[in-house]
Amino acid sequence: SGNEKLISGSQDSSIRIWGTRTWEQIAVLDEHTSFVYNIAISPNGRILASASVDRTAQLWNLDNGKLIGLPLQRSDQVNCVSFSLDGK
Repeated sequence: SGNEKLISGSQDSSIRIWGTRTWEQIAVLDEHTSFVYNIAISPNGRILASASVDRTAQLWNLDNGKLIGLPLQRSDQVNCVSFSLDGK
């Protein structure tokens, strides 16, 4: 389709979205305040979940790059996020 993307989480606290056709950066999601340890994409490809050393997990709308709701606050760093097959 020419619309494939690579999404990366990084030690600089950012999540970056790259277009795989040109390898140009499409967007930077930068609401985390520490290392982004893990990311997961929902089965429908429209929601990104991220886990960070900043003790939060966050949900992102991949259509517009905006946060969905408030971050999930934890008492310690969040190491992993995932979606079930039904998207929950």
